[in-house]
Amino acid sequence: MREDRKVAEETKRTIQDWVTHITELSRSKVPPPEYFRELLDGVVRTLAARGGVIWLLDYGKLRVQYHTGLESVGISENILREPDHVQLVETILATGTASSTPPRSASQIVQSQGNPTDFLVLLCPLIHAYEPRGVVEVF
Repeated sequence: MREDRKVAEETKRTIQDWVTHITELSRSKVPPPEYFRELLDGVVRTLAARGGVIWLLDYGKLRVQYHTGLESVGISENILREPDHVQLVETILATGTASSTPPRSASQIVQSQGNPTDFLVLLCPLIHAYEPRGVVEVF
């Protein structure tokens, strides 16, 4: 029991340190590519996830800005662009609401199969000035 408490405290401290780092990074003048790399790599590392994708609106269309670990998830960028999966990401952007989607299934929001992987997918909108501007997707 004592060891579990120690691990829980270390995990909590790691998450707090990462949140502090991202908060400071958000206030800095770091270029967007570096910011998104730091953000996604930190989320993947902190959650002990396999990989992730940063989607951003570009002239009204969602585009992959940065990704990491797709090979360990067993998918390519082309699979990410399949209509059902794009619809899932677009729905998160439109609703501004985070969601999770089980492996090889439809989400609660999108009735078609939006998760083409064998991993749980967490999706969270990126919001700037109260408007969704992109989506963080973590496998």
